[in-house]
Formats: sequence, structure tokens, C-alpha cells
Amino acid sequence: MAGRSVVALVAIAEVVASDLADHLDRRGHDVRTARRLWEAESLLSAKGLDVVVVGDGLTPAEGRDLLRTFGGQGGPAFVLICRPTELVDKVLGLELGAADVVESPINVRELAAR
Repeated sequence: MAGRSVVALVAIAEVVASDLADHLDRRGHDVRTARRLWEAESLLSAKGLDVVVVGDGLTPAEGRDLLRTFGGQGGPAFVLICRPTELVDKVLGLELGAADVVESPINVRELAAR
């Protein structure tokens, strides 16, 4: 039997993070959370993550820095959440290797499906 995949929720609004964590847990994922940048850096440094969802609680530049530092070959897949008006940030995230970039506000079921 395969182990549970590990999903990190980084800088996502508390009410959304709670709903998303519950939704993912019911579907067999192990969920870790980090509210601040330093918590995210510590969590991602520990390795063992399969997916990292970065919310718009960080600046787009901070999200891209996490992607550059911890994504890529052998790293977790990144899903970035951005504000709808930030087309440049969406494109940059994808060019840097994000698996997906979604606009806020998000739908928990849609994000979990991604």
C-alpha cells in the first residue's frame, strides 16, 4: 500500500486552509501548514513533501522565491494562488516550473482536484 501524499499549505487564509486541509485529509492526504514565510522555509527544508500550495498571503516574489529554492528536479510540485489582476505573476510562476497557478478566490474542491 502506498503512503499518504504530503501536501503543504503555505500562507493561505485560515478559513480556506482549514476547509482545504479537511477536504484533503478526507481524501487520504497528509496536510502540513505554514502561515509565515519563515515557517514555510523550515517546512520545505525538511523534505518529504509531494505538493506545496502557496497562497496569496505571501507576495508573488516570495512565492516565486520558494519555488526557485525548493521546487524543480526532485522537489515537490508547486501550485501558486495569485490575485486575478496579476497576469505577469501567473506567467512567471509557470515559467519557473509551477505545476499550476490559480486565481483567488479559490474553490476548495477545484483546488483539491488540481
